[in-house]
Amino acid sequence: MIVDKTPEQYHADTTWISNSMLKVFRDSRRKFEAQFVTQTMPPPRSKSMDLGTVAHAAILEPHIISDVCRVIPGDVLATNGARSGNKWKEWQAANQGKIHLTADELATVRGMFESVYRHPRAAQLLQAEGKCEQSLYWECLETGLRRRCRIDKLLPGWGFVDIKTTHNVNRYAFSKTVCDYGYHMQAAFYAHGYEAEFNGEEPKHAFISVETTAPYLVRVYTLGERAICEGERLVHENLSAIAQCLIVGDWSDPQEQDVIELDLPKYAYQQEYAV
Repeated sequence: MIVDKTPEQYHADTTWISNSMLKVFRDSRRKFEAQFVTQTMPPPRSKSMDLGTVAHAAILEPHIISDVCRVIPGDVLATNGARSGNKWKEWQAANQGKIHLTADELATVRGMFESVYRHPRAAQLLQAEGKCEQSLYWECLETGLRRRCRIDKLLPGWGFVDIKTTHNVNRYAFSKTVCDYGYHMQAAFYAHGYEAEFNGEEPKHAFISVETTAPYLVRVYTLGERAICEGERLVHENLSAIAQCLIVGDWSDPQEQDVIELDLPKYAYQQEYAV
């Protein structure tokens, strides 16, 4: 089912398993437990994540950009540009709950926005009939887990589109990014949500990737069948493991069970030393 929720409401409800939660579990079951079960560790935030959040808002829903961020006035910063002093503290307190960007960072977001809409295929997908920031909820028939996803742009009858901010949109560099960040898992996970919502209809998908530095290159990618199959395998494997952990209450990582033999990176064996 599609549920109308704000980003804050969506991310606050951890009783439904999301793809981002699945990625945390894959990295460490202990981290999953701390973030989503005992909730003793807040989710991490970084400047790059904040920039990505604002870029998503600008590209998908530019009318809400003022609800998401605030530009830091130059006169509230210290003379060296540091975020300190009474003026900064007062301004920060008055703008709590917003992402704080410098004028240069906002210019970066604007450059990304313009570049995405100059790309013919990206613009076509983003301007197609559909809705942005759609929250889908469904029950997993295999594991019994309740699942959710928040799709950047849902295109009924076609599939879904996801915005990815990245350092390099080169085909080979981005394929590594897909692997490192589990975007193949995300594509499979979101496809399950789409199929549950639209009576088993198999979706297409597209990643609109945009660089975070000028000239803000843009590429539109879709994953091949082999990558999707691997994503499907990882989603199934990790969902099954989460279901088991919830039953037995054991969140120990498999690597905790034994002594692990460690090797050096390959490059360490390629050094030549003068005699």
